[in-house]
Amino acid sequence: MRGNLGMKRITGKRVSPVGLLFAILLVSMFFSAGVFAADVQVNGDATVGNVIETDAATSGTTTTTSVMGVDYRGHIQDIGNYPDNDVVWVQGPDQLGTTGECKRLEGFWIKLTGGTAIPAGASIRYNVHIENEGWLNDPDNLTDTSKWTANGEFAGSTAKSQRVEAIEIVLVGADGKTLPGYSVQYLVHGEDYGWSQGWKADGAIAGTTGHSLRLEAIQIKIVQVAATAYDKAGTYGPETGTEVVNNNVTVDADGVTLQNLHIKGDLTISEKVGDGTVNLNNVTVDGQTHVRGGGEHSIHINGGSYNNITVEKTASGNVRIVATDAAGADVVISDNAEGQDIILEGSFDSVTIQAPDVSVKTQGDTTVKDMSVGTEATGCEINLDTKTKVGNMVLDSGADIKGKGTIANANVNADGVKFEQAPDKQTVDPKVVTQPVVTPVNPPSSGGSSDSGYYSIPLTSIGAISGTPCAGNLLTAGTLLPAGATVTYQWKQSADGVTYMDIPGATSSTYAVDYAYADKYIKVAATGTGYYYGTVTSDATEKVVRIEAGLINYDDSSALGSVSQTVTLTGSTFADAAASENLKNWSINTGTTNLQVSKITRTGDQMVTIDYTMKVPGQGTGAGTLSVQAKAAAVMSGVESNTSGFSIAQPLPLIGIGAITGTPQVGEVLSAGPPDPLSARFSLQWQICNTTDGTYTNINQAQGGQYTPVAADVGKFIRVTAADANDTVASQPVGPIIAREEPKAIKSVADKNITVLNQTDLNGAKAALGTGITVILADDSTAVVPISWNEPTTTAYDGTKPGTYEFTSTFGTLPIGVTNDNNVAAPKATVRVNTVQTIKSAGNVTGQVSYGTDLSGATVALGSQVQVTLADDTTTMLPVTWSDTTTPSYVGTKPGTYEFTGTFGTLPAGVTYDDKQVAAPKGIITVSGTKNIKSVASITKTIGNGGDLSFAQFMLGSTFNVTLDDDSVVNITNMAVTWECATTYNGLIPGPYTFTGTFTSLPVGITNSQVIKAIATVTVADPLIAANPGDYVRFIDTHSGNIFCSQVTSINLVGLPPAASEYLFKVFHPADLMVASEATLTVPVTASDSIIRITDVATGEIGYAPTAAGELSSVPVLTTAAGNVTVTMPASNGTYIIEEFSKDNIKTASGTSLLVHASGAGSMVRITDITTGATGYAPVAGGNLRPTVNAENALEETFIEAATVNLTVPISGGKYMVEEIAPQNAIIIN
Repeated sequence: MRGNLGMKRITGKRVSPVGLLFAILLVSMFFSAGVFAADVQVNGDATVGNVIETDAATSGTTTTTSVMGVDYRGHIQDIGNYPDNDVVWVQGPDQLGTTGECKRLEGFWIKLTGGTAIPAGASIRYNVHIENEGWLNDPDNLTDTSKWTANGEFAGSTAKSQRVEAIEIVLVGADGKTLPGYSVQYLVHGEDYGWSQGWKADGAIAGTTGHSLRLEAIQIKIVQVAATAYDKAGTYGPETGTEVVNNNVTVDADGVTLQNLHIKGDLTISEKVGDGTVNLNNVTVDGQTHVRGGGEHSIHINGGSYNNITVEKTASGNVRIVATDAAGADVVISDNAEGQDIILEGSFDSVTIQAPDVSVKTQGDTTVKDMSVGTEATGCEINLDTKTKVGNMVLDSGADIKGKGTIANANVNADGVKFEQAPDKQTVDPKVVTQPVVTPVNPPSSGGSSDSGYYSIPLTSIGAISGTPCAGNLLTAGTLLPAGATVTYQWKQSADGVTYMDIPGATSSTYAVDYAYADKYIKVAATGTGYYYGTVTSDATEKVVRIEAGLINYDDSSALGSVSQTVTLTGSTFADAAASENLKNWSINTGTTNLQVSKITRTGDQMVTIDYTMKVPGQGTGAGTLSVQAKAAAVMSGVESNTSGFSIAQPLPLIGIGAITGTPQVGEVLSAGPPDPLSARFSLQWQICNTTDGTYTNINQAQGGQYTPVAADVGKFIRVTAADANDTVASQPVGPIIAREEPKAIKSVADKNITVLNQTDLNGAKAALGTGITVILADDSTAVVPISWNEPTTTAYDGTKPGTYEFTSTFGTLPIGVTNDNNVAAPKATVRVNTVQTIKSAGNVTGQVSYGTDLSGATVALGSQVQVTLADDTTTMLPVTWSDTTTPSYVGTKPGTYEFTGTFGTLPAGVTYDDKQVAAPKGIITVSGTKNIKSVASITKTIGNGGDLSFAQFMLGSTFNVTLDDDSVVNITNMAVTWECATTYNGLIPGPYTFTGTFTSLPVGITNSQVIKAIATVTVADPLIAANPGDYVRFIDTHSGNIFCSQVTSINLVGLPPAASEYLFKVFHPADLMVASEATLTVPVTASDSIIRITDVATGEIGYAPTAAGELSSVPVLTTAAGNVTVTMPASNGTYIIEEFSKDNIKTASGTSLLVHASGAGSMVRITDITTGATGYAPVAGGNLRPTVNAENALEETFIEAATVNLTVPISGGKYMVEEIAPQNAIIIN
């Protein structure tokens, strides 16, 4: 069933799914920009437009949904209370009131719905303006709405015949402030102005005051505002002032800075920050601040105001918070932060520790007014830096207080409290049995802890070594426990992995592996110092290697499977090229790859490239495992390397080749297109034919990736074929090849004369001369040929010395069709270096901008360069920036003329400017006035069958072609519009529907005084797949061969396969279906020598009935007689599609040739091998059976007319089941 999409809203029953196709369309609508996006909510109990079905309409019970909504009632002229009892309410955003009946609204009841979906303490409040009485409360004071009518109470009047003229509505939280994360929006219909005011929100006044105009109808809705997420590093927020964010905020990336923000909701620094850094500069958070990410590099809080800052479990296990000048910096270490390490620095009002086994440290000049350790915070450790000051500390559980920081007062309320430094003042609860202990820390003795007032801590573990164990690489010791322990390191090596020896000098946390320890195992030991004692040793690395292999790359996919392999030697260098490139100095095993080494090239001191080619071109795939080892003679140290292996993957089968590129003309290079798939390995052959569809023959010596047509090819067509071990595919042909024009000789060329600015260097002078020059050809036509300029030979060029310099030139490679048979000399050039020039005058710039253009847009219109005249009367363009000098200043919403003054940017060398002698450039900007809408072009759209009204409105979009009153035509995007359908819209019934659109807001500078409306026609298309409830639709993916079955639950609404691809489909009616009784299926057979195909609708798996033993077969089986056959199925009570193919569908190959017939254009032929069960498709022009059709566009592999093709099949004399699929049973799913 489908939900009611009309004005009436029903409540309580779960809405059934409406088909995957419709769901996909809805999902795409959610993520598109448009005026309806805020209205769309879809979940298990919802349809588009917030229409939710529950039982409340019939049962009278309270509606409970998974989203917060709004219900309302009203008192209407001549009608009274509507609805007429307080059990039935109008549900948002449906209409309350009337239009076209001149009836006033006199009062309202409004309440929130949604049960547990309503945030704790949230309420809806409303204020009305009543005839003769005015506002019930101050309409401008939105910060204190405590006296407003709220939560289902009545606002207005009854029995007084007084109209409501205006209303404002707000949502507030338990604290009386704006409720973050939600918006209340309302639309009113008023006397004389109708719906034209558009939607208002969150306390904005809807209606009028002082005009004696009644409200006649209202719609209200609740919109959940998505949290603002900052998921990329950068700075967010204005440089000055404050930006208000009316919802929750999440920081999801390292390197984020928030500045000058007022966050009305919560702020969460999420786990995605990892161990990164977040800066909060002058940020005010009304809600809670949650810290779930960030590491030892800090959460920096600079200024601002906060409620609680709650530290929770972080991804890194530790976090540092630095607070400077922040008001209300109250830190709570929540109970789920167990075992975390927290570092605090700065000024804090309070620190509350609720988590057990946490480590809290302070750094630098840190002050904490109040610090408390909760009863659940057992086993915590607090380490106070020497410069730390704590005003008051309350200890409700045992804790270890270390460090030399100052505690002014301590209230001890639990046993097990230890201080390294005694508080200035201490109060102990009488219930405490074990008094606090002061244990100043001294260097530990070798025997560990004692009772003499000092102690030490044992090391417990060290993590795995990081880094690749290769000679020359850097290894790093793993993480120590306990964290922060002070230790010394000693790296060790072993030949057998049992006995380890110290590596001399390797005593830091990192170690660069020496070449001498190749083929050895490496460990690192850490020994405690200071407060820590004991030694812990890491696990060993793998054996250190001397040589590393890079990844295999196929350099040229057309070069017969040739590959190259880069190997890197570490810890030493390769010998010189003569030795390291000698194949005899390498041990290379190519295994079963059918590859051979062609050469080795020394590309660096520690790098060589090894090139392989196929042993026999065209045979084998090159797949397999190879290994290389540099012998001693190839390595400078004279020690052979380790053996390094690498693998080449099996190539994917070749299924196509892309289009040829290049001009089909004699002398022009043609290039083969890319293979499909790109990783295929193949050989190329260029072919030629007199016609596009004739028989192509090979072109001799044309097997590479490119071919250049010759004179003999004129008038013919060229294609290229690609062949792998199993198949040959051909590109689309190009041609006919056209002849090359007779070349023309250069007749003459003129010399050049230019002037350059003083300080122009030699390269600048050559650049000014250019890289091309126009020549006159023999037929007096012209051509541009490349040219390079030589340095002057008579007088060396000096751009700082005014004068003339003579340059000569050389022609470059002449373009095709141009020769220099006449040996025309390349041109000369005279370059005059000017004296240093002073700007003589600056030109003025004018521009025009549309109404509403801001200051930056006006300066852009003036441009970034201005033309100036130099002292020698030459002109040039110079950089300039513009500033507004008009009094009053520039205002883009006030038509008129404004003057700007230009300031020159960095002047080129050789140009000077005296601002006392020459006036600065001026810019004149004219701001045009507003323009009125004259007409709006009509819109026509065709949409898919099955969408509802909201979908049709969404598909109309928000872009309009508008003619303005000056007859200019513009495309305006993101116009806010409300669409209304002239008739009842039904997305299941094909045909046209007319919509009228009312603009609810306009761009700056555009008016609509004549209230011009948009007219649109939406045509609902015929259903994509015609099917009835109870039918099944089977889809076959023509690319992968996967099968997907979908049961039809509503007319014409079919669940489509989840993957975008191209499919063949067939509709099966209930008569085609059977349900297995227990684990058997009795199938009727109409004739012998037929094939019964069985499809499991749940899995899409195909089988055949039956084998001799009565079991489901994986390959087709010919029936022996008419009657019933019983098949044992893999599962009981399953539903199956039954198809019978008669002997007319069974074809026998003649040798390896099979004649396949297609009855008409657009058909596809699917073939099943009875011997193996494999399926394939008949190519249009014959050839080998394809496992799938063309991967780029399967549906192009269809017959263009009725035809019979000779297909090559793999089994000589084999039997094949042939089925033709009509074009209407093919579908593309994007």
